[in-house]
Amino acid sequence: MEKSKTVFVVVLDSRRKLVLWVLNKEDVVKNEDGTVKFTKPEGWGLPGGGTEEEDRNHDKDGFDLTEINAGKREVPEETGYYIELDKYDFRLDPEEREDHQIITFATTKFSGETHKHSIGEIKQVDWFPIYNPPKNAYKGHLRRYWKVIKALKEMEALV
Repeated sequence: MEKSKTVFVVVLDSRRKLVLWVLNKEDVVKNEDGTVKFTKPEGWGLPGGGTEEEDRNHDKDGFDLTEINAGKREVPEETGYYIELDKYDFRLDPEEREDHQIITFATTKFSGETHKHSIGEIKQVDWFPIYNPPKNAYKGHLRRYWKVIKALKEMEALV
């Protein structure tokens, strides 16, 4: 069985001084049978979500675009910003879990305007200084975020 995939995107402003975060509402996650799997508390996270059937696609060279398409779909759904993302953008190695993978990209290419109101599972969208992420950010998101920041610094893409 193929693992499900979750994609997150670190969206940096063009000066690479600010990063886009989303405040997720508290959410009850259920199993297929309707029983409660867990409750996700309110907290700040990176925009993103799971891949869906509509995301599945390959380029002319056979490169799998599923994760890129998921990021390009999820970020505007959650934030209002449309991002450009392709196979040449920064991507962390997938984080392997028992039943799924987590993939994290980074980009500075975006357009549009943020949602001014809560939408779906998102309560708020805001920009934070790159070295001062939100105080109540999810630990897993922070861990992935700092891995991206460290890698970008090592590539001299950040100061």
